[in-house]
Amino acid sequence: MLCRRASRARHLLPHFSLSRTTPQTPTPTPEQSPLSLLLSSILSTILPNYPTYPRTMSTTTTTTTTTTVDHIVLLKVKDDTDPSKLKDMIDNLDALFSLGLVLNRTIGPLHRVPSSPSAFTHMIHSRFSSPETLRTYSAHPAHVDVVKEYVFPICDDVLVVDWVVDDLQGPMAPPPGSAMRVSLLKLKEGGAGAKDEVLGVVKESLGSQGNLDGVHQVTFGENISPMRAQGYSIVSLVLFHGVSELEAAAETNPVLEGSLAGEKIKEHLESAIVVDYVVQSSD
Repeated sequence: MLCRRASRARHLLPHFSLSRTTPQTPTPTPEQSPLSLLLSSILSTILPNYPTYPRTMSTTTTTTTTTTVDHIVLLKVKDDTDPSKLKDMIDNLDALFSLGLVLNRTIGPLHRVPSSPSAFTHMIHSRFSSPETLRTYSAHPAHVDVVKEYVFPICDDVLVVDWVVDDLQGPMAPPPGSAMRVSLLKLKEGGAGAKDEVLGVVKESLGSQGNLDGVHQVTFGENISPMRAQGYSIVSLVLFHGVSELEAAAETNPVLEGSLAGEKIKEHLESAIVVDYVVQSSD
């Protein structure tokens, strides 16, 4: 039922993604000179697909090993939302790149919702350099205004989780065409003491890229932003080369298939959210 509801919502809403928004006027950063910004603007005019700053941060696939914060926002966009309102939301979120705080962001409709108590329709995935940078971004007046004016008015439900990735291996920006499976686990009331055990099972099941075929990247951890997480405290993200690799792995991995990691930790869990998202092309 949840999958059907999410699918119905996707048909009602246009297929926008971050890469399809109108380019914003570049804002200089310490790393860029006025000359480089001018050159970027000229190239973007001559070549429509040339990425202007800061879109370069959302299209790079450079392999990296570093500490980051993964930020996931799940949105349930109202069925009757006017397409222009959805585009306004994405355009204004896109413009926040000018703050110079976001390393990477991808926004778009969910591909599938295997398990969820709420029929989420869209997802935002961002990366930040540290928890402090994330907090600065979240509290920035420009971000607060965009959320109040363009996100909340068109959404029935918003869920936000963040977790620290101590050793990010692989691409900072997920490559276009790659498929994410994001899983959120909620412990039963009074089950905080079982958190380490649950995280241990998640680590054992997902491990690293070597534990699964067709994987770019694996990250998981404990949510550090409980305010809008609706009680979900453990999160994992597995980035596959594509949808076919995701589906093949989900058939055999209990965490990926949303079965609450099997009998090992089922007694500790109240519910799970599992969503699939395909990274949109920059074309």
